[in-house]
Amino acid sequence: MAHDLETQNGVASFASFREPAWHNLGTVFDTEKNTSEMLVAANLNNWNVRLEDLEIPTTLVSDKQYQYVVRTNPTDKSQTDVLGIVGQRYVPLQNEDLFAFGDNILMVVGVGKLLVQLVVGV
Repeated sequence: MAHDLETQNGVASFASFREPAWHNLGTVFDTEKNTSEMLVAANLNNWNVRLEDLEIPTTLVSDKQYQYVVRTNPTDKSQTDVLGIVGQRYVPLQNEDLFAFGDNILMVVGVGKLLVQLVVGV
């Protein structure tokens, strides 16, 4: 069974709490972490996901505008990776923003300090 984890320069984008996963990749930690710390451990922080215009060749005609979804490579900051192509309504979301939103929900319902046990980058 393939793990399908992103692995670049020997670093797997994965972290788990106390026990390694079956593939033995990524970071294993044994103290509670908040989501910011977990994203760092899993190599999922500071991706800088953004949109870049896609130029349509002059030999083609389209009534729609498309853009690349790109990110700064987490292990080689000089490299930009294309993640996909989207239409004009797509809005990129940073991993940090998504997890901060979840933290806020948990704090409102009184869970207190959040313990994240698994974060995976696929």
